[in-house]
Amino acid sequence: MTKNRYTSVSNGIPQVLVLVSLSMSGQRRDLIARGELDSVPLGTALFIGLRLLDPLLQRYILFKSPLSAIAPRMGFSAPGDPPSGGPILPFTGLTPFQSLIWGFSVGSAAKHIFWILGTCQEPMYPSAAIAVGVFNTVNSLAFTLASHNPSYSPYDIHFGTALYLVGILTETVGEIQRKRFKDKPENGGEICKSGLYSVVRNVSYFWRTGYALGSGGSVFGTAVASFFIYDFATRAIPVMDSYMTQKYGKQWAQTKQEVPYALIPGIW
Repeated sequence: MTKNRYTSVSNGIPQVLVLVSLSMSGQRRDLIARGELDSVPLGTALFIGLRLLDPLLQRYILFKSPLSAIAPRMGFSAPGDPPSGGPILPFTGLTPFQSLIWGFSVGSAAKHIFWILGTCQEPMYPSAAIAVGVFNTVNSLAFTLASHNPSYSPYDIHFGTALYLVGILTETVGEIQRKRFKDKPENGGEICKSGLYSVVRNVSYFWRTGYALGSGGSVFGTAVASFFIYDFATRAIPVMDSYMTQKYGKQWAQTKQEVPYALIPGIW
């Protein structure tokens, strides 16, 4: 089996740690071997197991995290300050805001497990699965610390939650549409330009910004959004363009004319 050096820009995998190291080394790669249609059971099992562990870790952090004691020393608000306080909800055992953060974690884990089992066609190698698990551990810690934010606005919660829900739904629907297109024999060798892919060429990631905004506020949300926009502009979209040009040639050039926006409809 020959590994392809390009991968999908829309695979839904959080890759910050690996992407940063690859960017520093001058490589433009992702974690998933795009173009391969093999199965790696060990990698898939590791991926699912680590994603299932993430909501449990997030819940533990919310209950017993040392960050609650460390946060005030770093200039963040004390434990129990709004919006972290409030009544304990019987169905979660957490405050409303803590329940929201935990819900973000549960939703993102469910989305990734559905992706790997239902729509992903590329293999998940063990190294990639471990990188995902490490990222989400750091992710949980960062989002919990960011929730101790004295400048937090209720609008951050409302807008962040809406962006998270719309983003996860949009990305998942796009993945389903693309898989259904690829599964039809008559579409062999064709590029998916239907559904959401008739609007943008890459349907991906903005639910992560909602996750960060809803749990950590506008500053944290802006930082996460800036990272992913930078990554798309400098690595992910160029990698996808190179791969698609290599594989489809003139058909890809025509697709870019028919679907001119790479990521954000009407803007980019």
